[in-house]
Amino acid sequence: MWGLLSGEAFLIMILSVWAFAVLRFLPQEIVQDSWTNLAAGREIAEHGLPRTETLTVWASGERWIDQQWLAQLLFYGAFVVGGLKAALLAHATAVIGAFVLGAVFARRLGASTQCVALTVGVCMFIAPWGAQMRAQSLALPFFVGVYGLLASDSHRPSRSVFLALPLLIVWGNLHGSAALGALLVAGYGVLLAVKRDRLLSGVGLVIAAPLCLLVSPYGTDLPAYYRLMLLDPPFAKYVEEWQPTTLRPTTLPFFLALFALFVLVARHGLVLSAFERCALPALALLGFLASRNIVWFSLALLISSPILLDAAGLASHNKSQRYVRTNRILALAAICVVCLFAVNVLTRTSATFEPNWSSRGAEVVSAEVARDPALRVFPDSRTADWLLWKEPKLAGRLAYDVRFELNTESELNDLFAFFGQADPDWRRASDGYGLLVFENTPERASLAESLLNDSAMSLVFKDRSVLILRRD
Repeated sequence: MWGLLSGEAFLIMILSVWAFAVLRFLPQEIVQDSWTNLAAGREIAEHGLPRTETLTVWASGERWIDQQWLAQLLFYGAFVVGGLKAALLAHATAVIGAFVLGAVFARRLGASTQCVALTVGVCMFIAPWGAQMRAQSLALPFFVGVYGLLASDSHRPSRSVFLALPLLIVWGNLHGSAALGALLVAGYGVLLAVKRDRLLSGVGLVIAAPLCLLVSPYGTDLPAYYRLMLLDPPFAKYVEEWQPTTLRPTTLPFFLALFALFVLVARHGLVLSAFERCALPALALLGFLASRNIVWFSLALLISSPILLDAAGLASHNKSQRYVRTNRILALAAICVVCLFAVNVLTRTSATFEPNWSSRGAEVVSAEVARDPALRVFPDSRTADWLLWKEPKLAGRLAYDVRFELNTESELNDLFAFFGQADPDWRRASDGYGLLVFENTPERASLAESLLNDSAMSLVFKDRSVLILRRD
């Protein structure tokens, strides 16, 4: 242990910075999908795995394949044990653990601790939205595990590559990105089969990888789900993270990292395996196709690019042995700071993690529901699942939520016409709903002002987080 602290001090400190940042910004990591996970997890715990939709009005009775049921159940289980802070810590552990595991794989590939630390520092900024609390955050370490096993085997063949298959099985019940993992495993199997010296192993991986995705309570229903979500999602043109990546401040690190990778591969690409030379461009392409995919490229970069930096001579002579005691103290201090902050998270009340979510607004909605048991609510995408989580009685009375894959194209057109006020009859989406709940932003405030021109509409509540309107 002491040797690890002294020899890996710089890397430990950089990883501790990442861990501290994830823990420090936990309140900002709660997004609408966070409430989706908790509400769906509660539904599973109370009523079992869903087969048809019962939580929203528009999609009521539609076939519902909850592919990420395990992630939702885990988040809700953590909440039952320790409240919102426990669910957040489970999320943080997965996000931090993915980076730690990635650094371990990079070191096992032979990269220097300095270049691994440098890569960790860069990858922190490539896809920071990957640290949002959602089912995907639990999938991050599984991607690292699968990619790391494949990359390691491509340099030093070992039977441990088959550990990727049980990882795929668990991953396939956590998040739909498991399809990407299966594609990587099958692709690596093709490369092995082409070499012929490992023909049986390659064929085995090609056959087993897609089958692993079917090891789920939903079994053979899943191919249709993956086809919908991966090939033709009806909501892609409406949801920004599903759209092609464009150059803007938040995506600039991705483009810079991609340019640096191109230069390094052009000069020193032979230090990478054939698998890595195929996988990295493929993951970069996926990042271009949808910004939500950039996180997978950043994690693969964390594992594979440090050896490129070493080949480029960016690692200076390791002088760590000259300062053994200092390095141990610094590394141990960094770990202690992270642990103390984690303890601090456990001692805080759940309310301190929800400064961007109106507790008073939730109380107002609950009071309105109690006053009118037949009340139906029309939310925006940010408030929908938050309302469902805070007021379980809204199940079956909420117009829709962020599971847009359950909605028809016509419903989505009506929804986005409503929020864009882009149609002469734009109000029709909210017809029949007595309460309208929106995030308080300039755009939503303008929308509320337009709605209030109708004498039947009145403003019930407003604070810095939420706007609540009632139709009398």
